[in-house]
Amino acid sequence: MRTFLLACVAIGALTGAVTSPVQAQVTIQAPGVVIGGDPYWQQRHDEARWRRQEEWREAQYQRDDWRREHCVRDWDGHGYCR
Repeated sequence: MRTFLLACVAIGALTGAVTSPVQAQVTIQAPGVVIGGDPYWQQRHDEARWRRQEEWREAQYQRDDWRREHCVRDWDGHGYCR
């Protein structure tokens, strides 16, 4: 029995190491509401106005209150500000 359990653990570990991570595109739909794909702000913005957060290097743009008002994050965690 012990040998069988050790074999199951070994097979599980091997299977976990071999399989690749999976990404899914999820869309949630309710009557009148659709959530999924790109964030709301990304679908409805002027491409030229939003820049990556790293581009705002001056001290005035490092304040938390400025970031709260002018920055957003996408689903991958990348910050964009305008």
